Amino acid sequence: MQSPFALAAVSVLASVLIAVLTVVTEGTSLPLWARALTIVLALPISVGVVWALMLVPKLRAVGRRLAATVGLRAVRSAFMHVNPATKPVRVEAVDDTAALIVPADSRMGIGAAFVVYDADDEEVGVVEVKRIERGEAVCPVVSRGSNEMWNNLEARMDKDDSPPDFRVRLQSSEEARTSAVAALQAWRAQR
Repeated sequence: MQSPFALAAVSVLASVLIAVLTVVTEGTSLPLWARALTIVLALPISVGVVWALMLVPKLRAVGRRLAATVGLRAVRSAFMHVNPATKPVRVEAVDDTAALIVPADSRMGIGAAFVVYDADDEEVGVVEVKRIERGEAVCPVVSRGSNEMWNNLEARMDKDDSPPDFRVRLQSSEEARTSAVAALQAWRAQR
């Protein structure tokens, strides 16, 4: 960005140039009052133009931040639309490991990995579809974000098969969303 002193110098130079041109041409096509008005208005007009030019980089930065914010919201909405959260219906043991039972949909194929989120939208682990039967996908945990939480879940499975307040989302889409959000945030951080 230009220094304010350089911009002020350009402004004064432009004002002087307008004044000199008005005097040199003797305002042949202008009456005396119009020449005087041109000279008097030259300085504030040129200062205003230079000041507006100083704002252009700031306006670009504001525009970039606004575009990134709108982009982030659009990316999140788009991914939520194509990768909606699914709530487990119950928990059961599969090979002595906790497995979330999730209503099956078109995204669920054998081996598909799903990220598990808790009520606070924190990632608590990853489950993988082991089998699909009667419209439900059986998804044992393959990666534990919180061992204690999963161990507590496994300890109560025999007595209570109700799932905690979890949601699962397809892992590959979550990775794509994370990458898109990171790219937009990096673009917004540029000055």
